[in-house]
Amino acid sequence: MQCGWHGRHRSAGPRPSARALRRVPWVVRLLPKIKITAVVPDETAEDVITAITSVVKTGEIGDGWIFVIPIEESRSIRTGERNVV
Repeated sequence: MQCGWHGRHRSAGPRPSARALRRVPWVVRLLPKIKITAVVPDETAEDVITAITSVVKTGEIGDGWIFVIPIEESRSIRTGERNVV
């Protein structure tokens, strides 16, 4: 899923905007960000983390984080059915 926000990390490339800090010009370069949301069984969570990391890791600042959280319940919006994951 391509998301519509950017991080404020320093990067190489054209100067989209310049600002002055204490009368010294500096550049804010905005890097595009993506958000991946996945709900997977506990048994496959480590494999999914490894797969995502191997594809998206660049070794640069701004690579991001993977958060692993428990999902207690799920509900279908259309039918109201519970635990359909």
